[in-house]
Amino acid sequence: MGEPQAIHLTIRDYEVLPDDGNRYEIIDGRLEVTPAPSYRHQSVSGNLHFHLMNWVRPRNLGKVFAAPADVQLAFDAIVQPDLLFISSERSSILGPQRCKGAPDLVVEIFSHASALRDTEVKRSLYARHGVREYWLVDLDLEQIVVLTLSETGYEELVRVGEGGAVSSSVLSGLSIPWSEVFRKD
Repeated sequence: MGEPQAIHLTIRDYEVLPDDGNRYEIIDGRLEVTPAPSYRHQSVSGNLHFHLMNWVRPRNLGKVFAAPADVQLAFDAIVQPDLLFISSERSSILGPQRCKGAPDLVVEIFSHASALRDTEVKRSLYARHGVREYWLVDLDLEQIVVLTLSETGYEELVRVGEGGAVSSSVLSGLSIPWSEVFRKD
């Protein structure tokens, strides 16, 4: 008897997953399941969402979404980034149910438990599918790494720790103080 064959999941499998409070993603045909995020995670996500919306909306630059929001990168890759930005010029990738294609900017917020998935697996996935900018927000180190896509993969644009500010090549002129991202109140 041979080893059992791994099941390669697709968007059709994703569409029948239960709505049970878990976050389901399919990455290269493999199911990834994570529980609801911590309150600290939600706080940082909310802070970033607030600042991104306040930059994008008055300038009519595009749309900002917070998880859960489905992003279909391929027939066997559908993810729910913590935050994503789609420029006005690329609004055609927004469908009624999900984004079909690479957002211009993706933010993933992680702690030790999810570091490998976000810093390696998703980093590779987002680069392969053309996400122009990827922010990695480390809750344990309280730092943000902004990566920009080049012909050879992601390159570090900026690493922000205490006292610094987050900037973006996709959202030119944006500056979010570190203290606003990791505020404790």
